[in-house]
Amino acid sequence: PACKPCNSKRQNRVMTGYGASVVVVIGPPAGGKTTYIKEHAKPADITIDMDAIARALMPIAPEATHVYSDHVRNVAIKARSAAIHCATRLKEHVTVWLISGIPRPDDLADYKRLGW
Repeated sequence: PACKPCNSKRQNRVMTGYGASVVVVIGPPAGGKTTYIKEHAKPADITIDMDAIARALMPIAPEATHVYSDHVRNVAIKARSAAIHCATRLKEHVTVWLISGIPRPDDLADYKRLGW
């Protein structure tokens, strides 16, 4: 059980130490974030990568791009948000690797508050 303020902050996410653990990998574009994850992730882990999501939405996508049209970006942002929502509520003991290029200060505060 948690007090009302702590429970409200947690929302309906699984508490740190139970279920999936989230690792946020932060860095500039082309800074090696994806390579780092490929070197450290296990087969059952989940990677949430905005660029990979956007490329998956395009019928013909360049292999490594950080630039896409506004409509692809808008759909990819919503898909990333949905993936984070689902992955942070998993009860399985896996690692969720969340790539965050240049996070906003409030995103950093959320990551820290959630123990990611």
